[in-house]
Amino acid sequence: MSFLRRLVRTVVVLALFFLVLGVVVVVVGRPFVERIAARSIEDRLGTPVSVSIDVPLRPGIARGDVGKVTVRADQFERNGLQLTGAQAVYRGVQLHVSDLIRGDVKLRYVSVNFQGTLTQAALRAYLKPLLANRGVPSRHLVVLIHDGDATLRSGSLRGTVRAKVVGGSSLQLIAVKGSSPLMQALAQPIQLGPLPDGVQLTGIVLSKGLATILGRGESGTIRA
Repeated sequence: MSFLRRLVRTVVVLALFFLVLGVVVVVVGRPFVERIAARSIEDRLGTPVSVSIDVPLRPGIARGDVGKVTVRADQFERNGLQLTGAQAVYRGVQLHVSDLIRGDVKLRYVSVNFQGTLTQAALRAYLKPLLANRGVPSRHLVVLIHDGDATLRSGSLRGTVRAKVVGGSSLQLIAVKGSSPLMQALAQPIQLGPLPDGVQLTGIVLSKGLATILGRGESGTIRA
């Protein structure tokens, strides 16, 4: 019995030792990982980002389970469409301690959720040259986003549209009513893809003054 007690005590002590070691390495190394991950993502996206690692204090931290990583960008431009307040949340992130010690930092994640905000001013800025190129006067274009739809006015032309995701990487403005030339000019989808880290668009929500674009991606690796 005494042997078993000593064995159990030894196992517990070792487990606590490795847990503390994992906490120290991951928590102390977190600012370092955040900085180099931010630089890596900035190089890929071409825009400044901030990276925040949420380290959970639980047994899995000894294995490098670091919870979720949130990446934020004040501006995120895709094919001429300027998003504001873009955010990607990587969940189930693992950082192998051996990689961190070697300086070869890899953040392995289970899934990523994307969210970006499109203001009516940004939508107007995108649509104005597009409409002009398609023969629709747009010098005095007005775009107003409401709950569930948006209205457009350009001179004598009027239109009301809704929005949906098509093909996982594009947005489609769906005509509800309005002037035929304006509606025809808006018939082609707005291409946003391909998005980083395999993110596919899943939805768009129109509310007063802005549109929220949602997306999701499956497991992958961020190499910093």
